[in-house]
Amino acid sequence: MKNLNPSNKWVSQNSPISCLLTFLIIGSAVVSDAKAQLTAAIETSQSSYVLGQRVELTLTAFNDSNQDITLSFPSTFQATYILDDVLSPIVGGAFFSKALVPARGSHSWDFAVTGIDVGHHQVAGYIAPHTIMNPSAEIEPATGNVALHADSGTGNGLETDPIFFEVTTPEPIVDDVFIDFESYPDGTPTRGPNGTRGIWEDAYAQWGVRLNTSGDSTSSLGINLDDNFSSDNTILETFLSQRAIKAEFDMPVFEVSATVGSAQGRSVTMTLFDNEGNTIDFIESAGVENYPELVGTLKLASSVPIAAVEWAASDPLAGVRIDDIFLDVRPIPEPTSLCLIISGVLFGLGRRIKN
Repeated sequence: MKNLNPSNKWVSQNSPISCLLTFLIIGSAVVSDAKAQLTAAIETSQSSYVLGQRVELTLTAFNDSNQDITLSFPSTFQATYILDDVLSPIVGGAFFSKALVPARGSHSWDFAVTGIDVGHHQVAGYIAPHTIMNPSAEIEPATGNVALHADSGTGNGLETDPIFFEVTTPEPIVDDVFIDFESYPDGTPTRGPNGTRGIWEDAYAQWGVRLNTSGDSTSSLGINLDDNFSSDNTILETFLSQRAIKAEFDMPVFEVSATVGSAQGRSVTMTLFDNEGNTIDFIESAGVENYPELVGTLKLASSVPIAAVEWAASDPLAGVRIDDIFLDVRPIPEPTSLCLIISGVLFGLGRRIKN
């Protein structure tokens, strides 16, 4: 992993934290109290990501003592991360919760972060304020506000030293694109052990496609099974009414097709736009006869590059469902190449006239 710290050290020399910072493995930053048997580290799944990839984080508390340690939290919020010095939104219910860190073992929290821009980034882990329920485990009080410790009152939180990663620009798209929503461009399945992994605007940015809705948001978009969870096929659909699905392209597209669906009896219109937002063409499907089955495939081609496409239901109160998007991607000829093509055509035409 590239070290982006200007001091060429993982640990800031100006940190007011008086506890000892150590490192467990490359790619993770660790904070620990010199006297305590608890340490904490955050690590990324890799050091470099392509725009649109999920950045997967693991925050781990390690117990080096010979006794189990239980962390008690005042709510269900236990841990989060700090990305580029911004604390992730805190989510938790107003109920006490606990985390067991077994003797000579560890306890981990996993996070997946999306929507990170191209560039260099830093991330730190944060374990919420807590108390240790079994202070007999001989955990020495720590100095500062970043180390786990036991005391007679409220507990401190823990913030690890940051680690660094980068997000790079995708390679230019020169081949046709097919999106069936069964996986993301990096090969990760859209379905995980606990359901689908969701959708975000640049989830398919590696393939030159950005997805949103008519409300310019992916909050109402979801990847779901297309037959009330009785099918193995996954589709993209809107959760809220009055939302069309939009796809914008980073490369010249000359043909778009997609399988579409909506509510019972409703149709779907697919509209193509150029790079100035002008309508190129549109086509409407038949009405849905057997919801939740998809009604069929819509297909449109264009002689000018297609910059965006929108799928909208005939009823503004109905949602939209799409699958199997196909994009015909072709490079736009350079001006010199275009001149050569025209010259060739004129030359051939001249020979035919002479003959």
